[in-house]
Amino acid sequence: MALAVLAAAGSAPSARAAAAGVGAGIFSVDGTRVQNLTLPQGGTYYLTVATDSGSEYVNASLTYNGSLLAQQNASFSSSTFASLPAGNYSLSLVGHGRAALGWDFTNGAVENFPDNETLVAFLAPSGPRVQVYVSRGNAQTIELSMYGDDLLPVGNATASADGSVTFVLPPSAASVAYLVARVTAGAPNGIYGLSWTSGPLNPPLDFTAWPLFLLWILVPVAVAFGIFVLLQRRRAR
Repeated sequence: MALAVLAAAGSAPSARAAAAGVGAGIFSVDGTRVQNLTLPQGGTYYLTVATDSGSEYVNASLTYNGSLLAQQNASFSSSTFASLPAGNYSLSLVGHGRAALGWDFTNGAVENFPDNETLVAFLAPSGPRVQVYVSRGNAQTIELSMYGDDLLPVGNATASADGSVTFVLPPSAASVAYLVARVTAGAPNGIYGLSWTSGPLNPPLDFTAWPLFLLWILVPVAVAFGIFVLLQRRRAR
């Protein structure tokens, strides 16, 4: 699936097609827009809308065979989730801002994805520092892009198997993140694995190492003090 962060639609929307993939993409709207989607894999997906100010809104409606399965209408950033079957969908957008539909990847554990499709995944970080790990990708090069809860790009990097990339989200946009991944080079392997962790910008101090640290400092001090006392006694004689 090709990631779509596309130009705004006009006032008379016409349906646009997007290739199949794991997750649907990130789309912009300025007025009205209709986006056709294909989800080859059923499961839990998150629908997120975002605007640049409280005076704007985005109303996103996701329909399947004419039935409304998910809807989100909000200002700033807001998300909802739904269990969606595989199939063809229509995403209708009204307002001014952005919308995204991503695969539920909130647990962060290693998960396999097909290397011939683009992944658009919803993350729920516990802090602004997000580290993404790549596995089972052989010699492939995987492009990773991160978006904050405002659905604006935060960073872009490449990694290969057993590699990792660290992204830093703006503190004001760190409660939700979208990860976009696609294989850009290398022999097809069928699948590649991703996992991720998150936390504060400055990890807490490891107090279990303090005794060794203090010992490392105190021993030289004690030795130096002992030598000083010994020299003073010799001079006193």
